[in-house]
Parts: sequence; C-alpha cells; structure tokens
Amino acid sequence: MVVLNPLKVVITNLEANSEIEVDAKKWPDAQADDASAFYKIPFSSVVYIEHSDFRMQDSKDYYGLAPGKSVILRYAFPIKCTEVILAEDIETILEIRAEYDPSKKNKPKGVLHWVAEPSPGVDPLRVEVRLFERLFVSENPAELDNWLGDINPNSKVIIPNAYCVSSLQNAKVGDNFQFERLGYFVVDRDTTSEKLVFNRTVTLKDSYSKGGKRWSSVLLNVLHVMFGWRQSRNLKARGVYCVRIKDPEEGGFPSYLFNRLRRRMPAVKIC
Repeated sequence: MVVLNPLKVVITNLEANSEIEVDAKKWPDAQADDASAFYKIPFSSVVYIEHSDFRMQDSKDYYGLAPGKSVILRYAFPIKCTEVILAEDIETILEIRAEYDPSKKNKPKGVLHWVAEPSPGVDPLRVEVRLFERLFVSENPAELDNWLGDINPNSKVIIPNAYCVSSLQNAKVGDNFQFERLGYFVVDRDTTSEKLVFNRTVTLKDSYSKGGKRWSSVLLNVLHVMFGWRQSRNLKARGVYCVRIKDPEEGGFPSYLFNRLRRRMPAVKIC
C-alpha cells in the first residue's frame, strides 16, 4: 500500500510502543489458504491515510473518514474519528485522533488504504510517485484546429514524498506492482539507492470508457502526435488508420510495436 498525500492519524487507545502485525494481500485474488500470497504489515499507534479520504463534513454518499464517523483500515481494524487537530488558521488539518475497534464488531462501509509508522517516531518509507494521465483533454484532438491547446496540463504529476510500506524498499528497476486504489506502477530507471521512483502505468478507472468510447481512439491520439499515424478522409468512413513505419529515431512508429497494435486493432494499416 502507498499513500500519496499523507494525513497523520493517531490511534489513542493503542499504546505508543505497541505494534500489531496484519496480513495484506500481494494481489487482489489471493487465496486465503496460500501463505505466499500475503505479506506482513505493522499496525501501530500512528498511521497515515490519504488527505482526500477525510472530510470535516460528512454526507450519505461519502465513505471516507469524518468527525464521529468510522471506517475500516484495509486488512486491519475499524477506526472512529474522535478529534481533529487544526492549525492556527482553523482550516488546515494537522492530525486526526481516532480509536480502533480490536473486536472488529463494527462494520463500516468505507475501506481505506493506509501506511503505519514502522516504529515509534520513525516515518514510513518515502518514495517518489509519478502519475501519468492522458496527454490530451479531449478524446480526439486530431479533429481540433489547435491540438496543442488540448494538451492536458496534468498529464504528469510528480509526488516527491509519498509514504509506502517497508516491503517495497528492495524493489528493483522494472519491478511492477498494484498500489491499492491507485493503479499499476513500475519502478523507474531514475531510482537510486537513496530513493525509489514509481511510474503509474495504468489507472484503475477509465473516464473515457463512459458512453461507449473505446480505448483505441485514445491510443491513436498519441500515435498521431508521436509516431505520425494519419487517417485520410476516404478511409475515415471505413474506420481505417494508417501508420508510417520507419526508424523510430526519425519519428516513425517502430515495426515491432505496430505488429502488437495490429493484433489488437485490425483497422490499422501500413502507409
């Protein structure tokens, strides 16, 4: 588990030096009888959740944490917010105080991912996370007169100090993981012995999938700008796209990638 924008939560009914080990899944469909499908994470008196998972005002359609409300910490225990510590501006949230339910009798609907302090007073492992979104805001920028003006300003967001579980500390360049509720990530080559860098490769939700829109149109937007695919008027009605094959150093689309794309999208032709 990884927390991008950490918000400190102090568990007031758990002793400061106490630590409870819980089992977390390595992958979503892990079988309960397969010990190799789980790893140990500590649950301590200080944990961190996402800032976006807390609100001062609760609502019926909100499943995050709020004053007086309970949620479940994934793989661990239910917690209930008992106090909110604010900064001098009375707006900035510095810290949450909460109590956990060791009996697990309470069954809240909301389930949050989290990261705990590995030992008292020691911050969790810090990593850099790079979030990549679609290069363009609209589905088909090729139809716009000014496609450069359609570039998504948030297509790359760098989070320099995310918190993660200590089991990731030995990750190597090229290793890939699913971060719960965040997406799929791979260790970037910019990783050093001092700091891990993770790139998000796939999100868990696709906003373009709504309304029957296909992922292929999104991919072709990128091909148009980066590799020179084109769609002529006479072929457009037939849904055929052309890809220029030549040395990728000269701006063309690599042939080995074309062959992979062709298997997924038969309408792509060489031109």
